[in-house]
Amino acid sequence: MSAGTRGNMTPTKKPDAEKRNAEREAALTFVRMAKEKGLDLTGPDGLLKQFTKSVLETALDEEMARDNTVFQMGEDIGVIGGNFKCTVGLRDKYGDLRVKDTPISEQGFVGMGVGAALTGLRPVVELMFADFMMVCGDQLFNQMAKITYMSGGQCNVPMVVRLPLGGGRSSAAQHSQSIHAWAAHIPGVKV
Repeated sequence: MSAGTRGNMTPTKKPDAEKRNAEREAALTFVRMAKEKGLDLTGPDGLLKQFTKSVLETALDEEMARDNTVFQMGEDIGVIGGNFKCTVGLRDKYGDLRVKDTPISEQGFVGMGVGAALTGLRPVVELMFADFMMVCGDQLFNQMAKITYMSGGQCNVPMVVRLPLGGGRSSAAQHSQSIHAWAAHIPGVKV
């Protein structure tokens, strides 16, 4: 989920059918090949989980290397590398000012991310679980999402919020919801 960086509130354009079909075919080929080799795809240490973690870790690392205004903050993302280990090693590489552990205070650090984005930084804020987005809903849905609109396009909020979601992780009821549709219905938020 991220805040819009343009003054308009129009939804992003959908990829064309040809591109979607090519992506779908590539994904099916990947799954077929993995099954043929007897690789575990969906288990707790399955290939898809490892692939997703690796892609996230690489993307975060590349953006931080490319742009020194990008920084990350969230609960346990620095010292232990995050609840799902997507930030392992980044604190050692970029320092504790750019990979910041936060207290358990979603309202506080999401609000801090909005403020940092307004001053020209590019925060990547990680909530430990998507279920907690309602704890900081005012900062996400009334501030981050709408500042560009409310300022007539004069202010942007270039902020990314990472929210692991869904069941199948043995994370209990209050850590397993798939509530991304809620965020998708908020003007100014891109999911």
